Amino acid sequence: MAITIAKIEWTRLPGRRPRLAGCNARLGVHGQALSCSLARVTASDGAQGWGWSAVTRENAAALLGQPIPDDLRGGVPVDWRAIEYPLLDLAARRAGQSVYAYVARHPVPAPTTARCIDELHLEYACRGLTGKW
Repeated sequence: MAITIAKIEWTRLPGRRPRLAGCNARLGVHGQALSCSLARVTASDGAQGWGWSAVTRENAAALLGQPIPDDLRGGVPVDWRAIEYPLLDLAARRAGQSVYAYVARHPVPAPTTARCIDELHLEYACRGLTGKW
């Protein structure tokens, strides 16, 4: 019998950066406030995995009851990407490994560029390095 997704729980964890995050090529000043979306996926056998997630209520509803792929060595299916990190955590726990070790042994496709590179404003960076401006 296939192991399925029994439950998906998610929340946003608010936070504050220790310093102002500057601009990048896509966005203006990022500021100090941030939030991190986390999800916990529970399988029908009770096993759990958690991590950063872009899951929405609609994604979660579509994935509930679906069989969890047995092999994540090539990455998670496209329709499952919103819960990729919780699924990798779940797979690693089943293998008795850390996520780092699991991914290292089973390469997973990754983007070749960073999505948001923190590029501080020059004046802010200079103030931090020299103590004066």
